[in-house]
Amino acid sequence: MRLGEFHAWVSTDGIELAEFAVEYSADGIHASCWIPSECGKKLSTHYEGTEPEQPLSLNVEVTVDGIACGSHTLRCLPCLNVASGSRDSVATSAITRRPLMFARQVLTDDDDLLTAAISPELGTIRIEMRDVQSRPHWRTRDSTWNNFSLGPQVLHERSKKAIEHSVQFGDEYLTANHVGDPIEVIQVLATFVFKYRPIELLRAQGIAPRPQARDRGRDSKDSRGSSRSHDGGRLGW
Repeated sequence: MRLGEFHAWVSTDGIELAEFAVEYSADGIHASCWIPSECGKKLSTHYEGTEPEQPLSLNVEVTVDGIACGSHTLRCLPCLNVASGSRDSVATSAITRRPLMFARQVLTDDDDLLTAAISPELGTIRIEMRDVQSRPHWRTRDSTWNNFSLGPQVLHERSKKAIEHSVQFGDEYLTANHVGDPIEVIQVLATFVFKYRPIELLRAQGIAPRPQARDRGRDSKDSRGSSRSHDGGRLGW
């Protein structure tokens, strides 16, 4: 999806997922669409922006199912025209991360969970691009990480939010994580919301087109979306 000079998309296996029923807000700063999810596939979010006339400190925050996966900032230089970045994992400590992946929604018949609170963001991937300014004097002594539970959210089988898939977190792996300066958000420039469901469900609800007769039986390929692939040639965030 595109909003002015900003572009965002979601991919699996390096291939951009198809976008269905794209909608834009009247003010031009919010866009939403449906994308097909495939159980067991690791996903990656991508975003890029063309520098406007006045340089900004662009910050991108990624949220999945209401869980903030972190943000990072690029201070555009006058010589740069387009800058881009991606996020495919969440930091769990200074030296560990867990990848993002589509997985089957965990259900239960435990009636204690029938009225449990459920995030309205369940089933969505949100990419928010903001103009920010650094506030290094706000830094606390200890850096904070995503130390809350990253286990799958369990829903009652009769819940209206039981949507078959959810974004879950894969096995932890070692890597160095950088902690940036605290920031203050000056303005939200663009918000992209990707609502995901299995391709079969999107077709059944009339959101995605049904395959032609000769394409039946190729759903696994279709669920990956368009064939356009994005390489790493863009400038990194």
